[in-house]
Amino acid sequence: MEKTAFREEQKDEILKIVQGRPGVLVEIINDSRKKDGYKLFMKNFLRLAGDDFNARFEYVKKISENKDDSLKFLEGLSVFFRDLFLIKTEAKNLIVNSFIEKELVELSSRYSKDNIQKIIKLINRFGDIITNSNVNQRLCLEVLMLEI
Repeated sequence: MEKTAFREEQKDEILKIVQGRPGVLVEIINDSRKKDGYKLFMKNFLRLAGDDFNARFEYVKKISENKDDSLKFLEGLSVFFRDLFLIKTEAKNLIVNSFIEKELVELSSRYSKDNIQKIIKLINRFGDIITNSNVNQRLCLEVLMLEI
């Protein structure tokens, strides 16, 4: 594959996305579609937060069939809610997903800091449970959908 050249503003965005993970950086350098895929992934979280429970449960039904997909979903959701928390604590300059900052600011008004912390703890707990046990992934993720 041919390496992609990035503009300066793209470099800052990519550094936020990779969050110090060199493997992810190499993937994005080698295939710029990875960055676009990540952005779409995060935009899906925005949509999901606004969807009704039925749509959320349908989404969870699809991703819960594969353990890796479930864990990737939880990892992305954790970053998403971390950004919401940073917005609530007036640290917008530290958010990872600055390309959807306006939407995150609007969404953050629906949550208290305590509620966001509770959701992040739940995400982390379910990630540990899915990783270390033979749990019903779909049920875990459905419980999470009730909280967001």
